[in-house]
Amino acid sequence: RSLLATDSELICFVDADLKDFRSAFVTGILGPLLAERDVHLVKAMYDRPLGSEPGQGGRVTELMARPLLNMHWPRLSGFVQPLGGEYAGRRSLLEQLPFPVGYGVELGLLVDA
Repeated sequence: RSLLATDSELICFVDADLKDFRSAFVTGILGPLLAERDVHLVKAMYDRPLGSEPGQGGRVTELMARPLLNMHWPRLSGFVQPLGGEYAGRRSLLEQLPFPVGYGVELGLLVDA
């Protein structure tokens, strides 16, 4: 529905439950899209404040999502936090992708993009 409610070339999604939200989250994921026309999708990467090691995701990411990507989509293995809800993309790409409902949206967008 977000795509229908906007007309911008760049669309930014940010999880509503972030504990320490700053405007730098938005500028950080929009920056590469503004700087490089060949970039179509940007996923945020950050250290989780909940006690995990630097450069790691949460339990579900480390135990399921990253191994799944490594096994079936190895070109996506570099995504540290594939389940993170902070991402931005060009409308031209996002309008072509199916948006799963619920918890599958982040992983689905990566795989389909």
